[in-house]
Amino acid sequence: MKLRELSGTSLMLAVLLSLGLASDSLRAQSTPSPITVAPYLQDFDAGPLGGEWDLSPGSPAGRIFLSIDNNPSPVSGGLALVMDSLSGGIPVTNRATLFVDMPASNVQTLLYYAREAFDEEDPNEGVLISDGLNEALIFSHSNLSGFWQEVEIDLVAEAAAAGIALNAQFQIIFQQTSDGALPFDGVLIDDLRLLPPDDSGQANRADAFLDISGGLNANGRPPEIGRNGPFFAESSTLDIEVQGDPGCPWILLLGSLNLNNVIFGGGIGSLDLGLLGTNFADLTIILDGNNPDSLLDTFAVLDPTGRSFLSFGLSFLPPGILGSFQAVVYGPHADVVHLTAAFCFTIP
Repeated sequence: MKLRELSGTSLMLAVLLSLGLASDSLRAQSTPSPITVAPYLQDFDAGPLGGEWDLSPGSPAGRIFLSIDNNPSPVSGGLALVMDSLSGGIPVTNRATLFVDMPASNVQTLLYYAREAFDEEDPNEGVLISDGLNEALIFSHSNLSGFWQEVEIDLVAEAAAAGIALNAQFQIIFQQTSDGALPFDGVLIDDLRLLPPDDSGQANRADAFLDISGGLNANGRPPEIGRNGPFFAESSTLDIEVQGDPGCPWILLLGSLNLNNVIFGGGIGSLDLGLLGTNFADLTIILDGNNPDSLLDTFAVLDPTGRSFLSFGLSFLPPGILGSFQAVVYGPHADVVHLTAAFCFTIP
């Protein structure tokens, strides 16, 4: 799992909206209806939540409600799901449960943003998962701060580690214990996403990394190291970034996208371009820093920091798919090469 903290303003007073403070007023249905399709996105800005949610404020006077303040999330802003208490110093535990039919939805990853409002540290606060019979805490909120943080959890891996079944009764539970109210206590959740597994294409690695014009994969995620492609970019400028071992050459290939066309052993990776198997006649070499025969090719060599940046304006070309790119990056030894992720590029 990953947690990333984002800079933000200091905690400010919340403005409670007229959507109602009682959790029942935030529910569109009374019986939970599990999610069956991924991706699932919830930014809490559309009013009452759907029947996939069950909100259980603690007694006495626990609260689960929607709020907006001067420190909104860095993604959608606007409303966030808040859990706090009007119990006047008596700790209560709130639970907001999201129901997911795991076999039907094919969910892999949970992502959300969270922050606290001077909430007490409690090791039992955070995200729990349940299969309807057993439940387990898989991520603690004890280290949250007043700044928004993005949390990423591999639900499949965490369920396996905890012995929780990935069944149709699967539950994701946000649990919070509080004895005070916002803005002096409580936890806020926003911009929640449930994503299916990434595609099976080649992933970037530290010694063979390619980014083209800020492309994203089918789940809307950037080409971080270890994240499977392909990635998709749309721009009138072809911005190429390559990373690897300093001073090493690289080759940029262009062809049709075809995941796992050829999988090379020895740590080379998966060639995700081409339609003819191991006959590579349908691939075009755009840049070749290993055998430079033009001035442009000489730029396909990583600088002393292990990076190359090239940019080409394409506004003179007609709109449409230009093709798919993948790079071959050499290592310190001439006979060692690695494949980067593939990018499908479209001119708007």
